[in-house]
Amino acid sequence: MTYCHCEAVENHFDQAFAEAKLQHYKQNGPHIATRILIDALKERDLAGASLLDVGGGIGTIMHELFPMGIKKALLVEMASAYLTQAEAEARQRGYHDAVEYLHGDFVEAADEIPEMDLVTLDRVVCCYPALERLIEASARKSSKWYALSYPRNRWYVRIGFAYENWRRRRRGDPFRTYTHSEGRIEELITSAGFERCFDRATWTWRVSVYRRR
Repeated sequence: MTYCHCEAVENHFDQAFAEAKLQHYKQNGPHIATRILIDALKERDLAGASLLDVGGGIGTIMHELFPMGIKKALLVEMASAYLTQAEAEARQRGYHDAVEYLHGDFVEAADEIPEMDLVTLDRVVCCYPALERLIEASARKSSKWYALSYPRNRWYVRIGFAYENWRRRRRGDPFRTYTHSEGRIEELITSAGFERCFDRATWTWRVSVYRRR
């Protein structure tokens, strides 16, 4: 199952898609959920902090947080095209040597990944079928803060996701998106030893930041 999911992600987020995402970010800034997450993290003392960005895509989180004082980052991503764009942008911005890049399924590689001060999952939960495994594995890697954004489990979001998944199925694209219980996400994170210190919901997205108790 994991191999098939990784392959679906790799094929869905291809080079053209990744290049377009980076160009859009450079022209328009982060996605609204990402912007809310970054603004919330500005309230934390990130000077000298380390970042583990799970499913980091083109590296938006680290591109925004390095100027805020983080000292190093590890970007884990299933789509190699995303990693290529993230690495090129980090090199251009001057902090390439402070970043490590890992291509693969974070959950499968978690035992080999070190603990970091801050762990982020920005619009990642909706792209992974095994919610419990993802949250539990990533929460274990955070020593201070845990931040994530994910779609709200509302009827209109579920309908939108079902339609998009139907379109993908029609054109032979095996990639799927998922809506998960907001209450279950909260339960998993708090059970891992965290308390929520920031929470904001838009019409379609929820953004939360937690600190370790």
